[in-house]
Amino acid sequence: MIQKLILGPIELLLDAVYAFALRMTGSPGFSIVILSLAVNLIILPLYRRADAIQKEEQERTIRMKPRIDQIKAAFTGNERFMILQTYYRQNHYKPYYVLKSSVSLLLQIPFFMAAYRFLSGLQILQGVSFGPIRNLGAPDGMLRLGGISVNLLPLLMTAVNVVSGTLYSRGLPLKSKIQMYGLALVFLALLYGSPSGLVFYWTLNNVFSLLKNAAGGRLRIRRRGKAEEMPARKASFLRTTAARVFSPGKAGAKQYGAAFWSGCAFLALLTGLLIPSEVIKSSPDEFVNLRYLLNPNRYLLTSLLLATGTFVIWSGIYYKLSGKKTRRAFAAAAAAGSAAGALNFMAYGKWYGDMSSLMEYERPIVISAGEILLNLLILAAVTAAAVFLVRKAPGLAAAVLLACCVSLIVTTVRNTEKIDESYRENQVKAAAAAGQEPEIHLSRTGKNVVVFMLDRGIGGFVPYILNEKPEVAEQFDGFTYYPNTLSFGYHTIIGAPGMYGGYEYIPDEMNARSDECLVDKHNEALKVMPVLFLQSGYDVTVMNPSLAGYQWIPDLTIYDDYPEIHRYYPEGKYSEDSEEMVKYTDQIRNRNLFCYSLFRISPLLIRTELYNDGQYNETDTEARLKADPDSLIGVEPNFLQNYWVMQNLIHMTKITEDEQDCFLMMASEETHDITTLQEPDYVPKAHVDNSAYEAEHGVRVASDGSTLDIGNADIFVQQHYQCNMAAFMQLSRWFRYLKENGAWDNTRIILVADHAFDMRGMIGIDLSVINGVPLKSESNDEVWTVTGAYEPILMVKDFGAKGFRTDTTFRTNADTPILAFEGTVENPVNPFTGKAITAEAAEAAKSGTLHLAETDYHVERNTGNTFTDPQYLTFKGQDVTDPDNWYIGYVD
Repeated sequence: MIQKLILGPIELLLDAVYAFALRMTGSPGFSIVILSLAVNLIILPLYRRADAIQKEEQERTIRMKPRIDQIKAAFTGNERFMILQTYYRQNHYKPYYVLKSSVSLLLQIPFFMAAYRFLSGLQILQGVSFGPIRNLGAPDGMLRLGGISVNLLPLLMTAVNVVSGTLYSRGLPLKSKIQMYGLALVFLALLYGSPSGLVFYWTLNNVFSLLKNAAGGRLRIRRRGKAEEMPARKASFLRTTAARVFSPGKAGAKQYGAAFWSGCAFLALLTGLLIPSEVIKSSPDEFVNLRYLLNPNRYLLTSLLLATGTFVIWSGIYYKLSGKKTRRAFAAAAAAGSAAGALNFMAYGKWYGDMSSLMEYERPIVISAGEILLNLLILAAVTAAAVFLVRKAPGLAAAVLLACCVSLIVTTVRNTEKIDESYRENQVKAAAAAGQEPEIHLSRTGKNVVVFMLDRGIGGFVPYILNEKPEVAEQFDGFTYYPNTLSFGYHTIIGAPGMYGGYEYIPDEMNARSDECLVDKHNEALKVMPVLFLQSGYDVTVMNPSLAGYQWIPDLTIYDDYPEIHRYYPEGKYSEDSEEMVKYTDQIRNRNLFCYSLFRISPLLIRTELYNDGQYNETDTEARLKADPDSLIGVEPNFLQNYWVMQNLIHMTKITEDEQDCFLMMASEETHDITTLQEPDYVPKAHVDNSAYEAEHGVRVASDGSTLDIGNADIFVQQHYQCNMAAFMQLSRWFRYLKENGAWDNTRIILVADHAFDMRGMIGIDLSVINGVPLKSESNDEVWTVTGAYEPILMVKDFGAKGFRTDTTFRTNADTPILAFEGTVENPVNPFTGKAITAEAAEAAKSGTLHLAETDYHVERNTGNTFTDPQYLTFKGQDVTDPDNWYIGYVD
């Protein structure tokens, strides 16, 4: 805890500065030079003030020493103690002031410890040379004396320390000199066997200190020589301006102090509690692993410690070591930083896209120059207002900030309560799943109907996937591919109900039943096919029903009225992750949550550098992954959970000789929670290098000759393609298993998605073949949307089907129940509404006007009876590739 509070902020600073320097220079060695220079410049004000305090204390000690010696010589016992105390009071001195002479040393300790922790284990330094240093990741061993290797850098560092101590200790008592030389020997002993990168860094620090002490000595000599003839120096322009701006007026130091500490507390609460709790609350299920279930609220402790250390402890140290005028500037800065940070958090960054539990956005963030300029102008106005308020009424500023702190605490408490509620629900789910072994029941002699949903499965990828992998295409023999397919929503919350329940659950119909809760209607949709197949005598299995109970980890109790339905949540059952992987994922989240908070309160000008493609300036990420390329540590955890479930489809499947008809409804998010995979096997690894494969096979080709240049596409497109490919490869292995075990010809398989994805803005590739029709608004020529987001996978393998064919008949994913019931469920009627589910009704619905909707995909924000602020597209026609069939908005 102390480590996170005191050393954590310094380690983050070292990491960020070094990562930035490395990106700029490409040299691990030269980056150490920049790191040392940057850190010394940052802490220079601290050391200057510490030196001044130390000098004041030394002068006081020298001045008081004769009288103290007299008292000690003349008196003993209690009398000596009482007289000494009186003398101390007369001189406004307290015994603990002796610690002031060690302020510089006390400041060095945390920076040394942080640097030691950071640089001694830095993987990127391993095997890297810099000048005469052969390996920055090992002791330098630059001298050879006979057969003995001697590390030169620690000796050089000690020599610099001794010279610096000699300059600094001129005129000081022998005791102080011995202390400095002894300290130099201590550092020699501590660092002699350390990696040369660390010793090189600390040597540079000592050189900087030496130059500072030498310059300070010359300055003191010059001042002493001209003290009598020089008049008092006039204040500089900046000093005069600062004095006017921060003139105390009627306010006292206590009011400025209150403003400063209130601002620091606000920033600590904002970045350490509120923002992290908002992130976790938005999807708490993504921050848990049912196999190693822990309360996600635990992440808040680390983020709060880092935030408190940054904004209260270290900012407070700067404040305490500053003069009165500088303290007023700190008070204004704290208030301005609080106002600007709150504004940046609330107004900017809400729509960067979906974000993983590791705080990495799915697509790169893009910030325009215009947005940056406007943000800077607004921040300038906010800063000016905050400075003015602190100058005129620091007490009022402190009161406002304290009130805001209370508000942050109240909101955080509410967030943690919701997170804790979700955790308790997951405890119940984990306990229920603990004794279950997921099973897929299929028969060799009865009929099997499988509805397999690939969340965000992109229909346009199918021809390229099957042509790239002939062994996969072979297992899809018998399937019909429907490329002319539409989804009614861009996210699961709208796209899934119609897919599961049919046309009674498309957006218009859901909103029309405005006297019923959305979650109840969603749960109905999830039960339509399982209940009807159950009533028709089928053995029914449901796995991972999407958003059941409007929960990310589905609430399987929605099937409690039908105990014969087998229901499972298989994620976590087949995890190959160890406690070590879970622990490492926790480390990433603990670090990135606070870094994400800093990113969200920062000006737009520096956000892309802070975000650093989701790495948040962690230096060693790539080097660590290269050190163990087969490791899965750090791979997107939600993807892995789904990947392992798909890997174990064969293990889960129980094929019997019983003449029992079987129905399986299963969803997978392997194509949704995307990550980069290693080609050509399309498997997850900690370190992926696809350069060689993409150089040769980057342009994917479909059987009709159309091409898709994945090799030059944005990483976002590549990840979608790779994860879709991985899912198809795993399904193909399962299909082969069904064929080998006599459960293929008697099985109907519907492979469908709730929606696809909008990849507009991705660079380097014409995505029209997979990304639909670009639509332009009537008011301007800018692209408003791309219809590919509404074009999901739909493929059907019917009983006894042979060959692979493409059918351009217009369909929607709401046809799924009709396709499943054909020839299996006689005269299906929705058990919840009493309406017949017929092909004629489906065709009638498709022949009319179709309204596609989009809403906030967070289920906790769609708690009413109709979708929250839906945005509409309208489709009229039979061809999704014809732009004349598409309309922006709700068109009758």
